[in-house]
Amino acid sequence: MATPVNLRKTSDEMNLIDSLPEEVLCIVFDNLDLDSVKNASLACKRWHNIIFLSNYVGRFVFLISEKIIPLAVDMCRNTDRCYRNLRCSVLGHHDPESQSSLFQTLLQSMNNLCWLKCSVVYPFLADAIPMMPQLRSLTLGCDHYVASVEASDLSNSITSITIRSSSVEYLELLGVSKLTIDMPQLKSFRGPFSVLCNSVNSTQLENLNHLTISKEKHDREEKATLAKLAIIRKLTHLETLELPGEEENELFLAICESCIALKVLKFEEFKFSHKTVSTHLSKLTNLRQFKCFIVKNDSRDSDLELDFSSFSKLQNLFLRFSLIFLPSIESLILPKSVEILDITIDILNGEKMIQTIIDSSMQLRKLTIHIVFFKDQLTVYKLMKFLPLLKNLEVLVFCCCVFQKSDFLILDAPMDRLRELHFHNCTMYTSEFIGLNEKFPNLKYVCAHRC
Repeated sequence: MATPVNLRKTSDEMNLIDSLPEEVLCIVFDNLDLDSVKNASLACKRWHNIIFLSNYVGRFVFLISEKIIPLAVDMCRNTDRCYRNLRCSVLGHHDPESQSSLFQTLLQSMNNLCWLKCSVVYPFLADAIPMMPQLRSLTLGCDHYVASVEASDLSNSITSITIRSSSVEYLELLGVSKLTIDMPQLKSFRGPFSVLCNSVNSTQLENLNHLTISKEKHDREEKATLAKLAIIRKLTHLETLELPGEEENELFLAICESCIALKVLKFEEFKFSHKTVSTHLSKLTNLRQFKCFIVKNDSRDSDLELDFSSFSKLQNLFLRFSLIFLPSIESLILPKSVEILDITIDILNGEKMIQTIIDSSMQLRKLTIHIVFFKDQLTVYKLMKFLPLLKNLEVLVFCCCVFQKSDFLILDAPMDRLRELHFHNCTMYTSEFIGLNEKFPNLKYVCAHRC
C-alpha cells in the first residue's frame, strides 16, 4: 500500500519563499538587473508592492531630458499605472514651461503618491505638493535651480517659494537653503538650519523627532546663532540630532537644557570649552548613542574629565580626536550599558584608554580602536595583551594601526566569540596573519579597507 502524501506539508514547502521578510527579498532584487526586477514585479501582488510601492522604488529613476519631455508627457497621459513612489531626476537646465506641462500630467496620476524625490524646485512644483494628500516623504535637490531661474528670467527668486504640505512627515533638502516650509506634521528633517529658522509655521516643530543638519556657508553670524537657539529650545520632543561643524558653546548648552528626550546625539566636529562637559550631557538621561569628533580642547587650565557613568541607557559611544588638537583626557568612565565603543588611543591618553576598555571588558560587543601617532610595535603588543579580556566581543575594528605577520600570536588566549575583524587605513606588512584561525576560531568575516 502506497504511503499517503502530506499535501499540506508539500504546499507549505513550496511556498516557503512567501515567508521571507521584505528585507531579504530586497537583497534578492538587488542582485537582479532592472529588467529582471520589473519582470519579478509581475510574479505576485506582494512582490509588486515591494518593488513599486515601498522605498525600494528608489532604485528606479525617472530621468527627464530635453529630448524626451514630449514623449514623457504622452506616455504619462496614456498610462494606466498609478504610482505611490516617484524618484525624478532632471538632466540639465530646461524650459520651466515644458517641465510644468510634464509635472501637471504626472500629477494627474499621482493622487496616491506617498514618496517623491525630485532634483529641482520650481514654483509649479511647490504649488503641486499641497495637492498630494497622501505624500509622506519628500526629497528635493536643487543643484540647477539658480541657473534655471536666470535662464528663464523668472521674476520670483527662490526665497519667495514656500513648500506647504499637511501630510509630509519626512523632508530632505539637498543643495538648497533659502526655501521656507509649512509642514505641521513634519517628524523628520534633513537639511540646513536656516530653513527651519525661516519657517512660517512654528507649530511644525512640535512633532519633530529627528533632525539632521547639513553644512551651509555663513551660518556663524550672531543673528543666525540666536535663530538656532530659538529653534533648539522648542525641540523638547526631539529624539535624534546630528550636527556638523564646530558648534557654538551656547548651542551645546541649549541642547543639554532643552532636548531632554534625545536618544541619539552626533557632532561631526565638537570643541570642548570646559572640563565639565559631561556634567551638562548628563541631563540627557535618555541618551542611547553619543558620537563626537573632538577637534579642540579650549580648557587650558586642566585636562578633560569625561564621566558617562550616569548614562544608564547609553549603548553606543563614539569618541574620536583630531590629529591637530589632541585633548588630554584626565579620565573616561563608561556606564555598564555601553556595548559599542569607538575610541582614539594616542600618546597622551594611551594607558588611560586601555584601562577604560579593560574596565568594560565584560560588556563590550563591538570595539573600534583608532590609533594616533602610534607606529611602533610596543603599542600593538599592549593592545594584543588586553584583547582576550573582552570575553563577549563579537566585532573588532582596527584603524591606522601597524601590523606584522605574527602580531596575533601575542594573544594569550583565543577570542571565541569574535565573528568579524576589520582593518581600516592600516599599514600591513603581510597579506596573511599567522595563527589567525587559532586565536579567532569562530571568525566569519575579515575585511581590509584602504590598507
